[in-house]
Amino acid sequence: MLKRNNLKSVLLALAAICGLTTAPAHAAFLSLDLSDTDAKVGDVVTLDLVLHNPFDSVTDGLLYGFGFSMDFDNQGLSLGPATMGADWEDVSALYAQTDLAGLSMFGVPDMGQTSLLLASFELTLNKAGNFVLDVFSDSNLPGEQGLFYLDQSGAPVSLLLDASTSLNVSAVSEPGVLALFTLGLMLAARRRFN
Repeated sequence: MLKRNNLKSVLLALAAICGLTTAPAHAAFLSLDLSDTDAKVGDVVTLDLVLHNPFDSVTDGLLYGFGFSMDFDNQGLSLGPATMGADWEDVSALYAQTDLAGLSMFGVPDMGQTSLLLASFELTLNKAGNFVLDVFSDSNLPGEQGLFYLDQSGAPVSLLLDASTSLNVSAVSEPGVLALFTLGLMLAARRRFN
């Protein structure tokens, strides 16, 4: 593992290079995949940030890093810490304005992957309602947010992507009075016959 100052120097250099070039129109896209869409208050679900078609615009390139901001209702949802995908080291703490950043020191090569897991989160559902969670690249933070590649010629390429998902959280259903009354009658009858 690199020392913090060396790692930051490498990231800043890569970010400066990648900030100079932006990729043309691309087919790569992000998705936010929930482990459970039938959610109730108090549930904890897993949220995966997945990059699809990661090398469609950078054939035979290397994906070195990513950075994204996140926006959601933090009273309705609580986001746990990120668990990075297998190829990534969490470097989020190095960027004050970026919520999630990952680095692959040697780069992830194009091996025909159709998707890459960037990170997973545990999402705690605190209250009922319809909630939207956004992950996005801020164009005002070039070199810090987006996807960072080196193409087959060694030229830096960056992509700005975003994803959004909505989650309808229902209240925990409480047993009705009739159900409680029926249960009480059943227990009373059982005691009487025992």
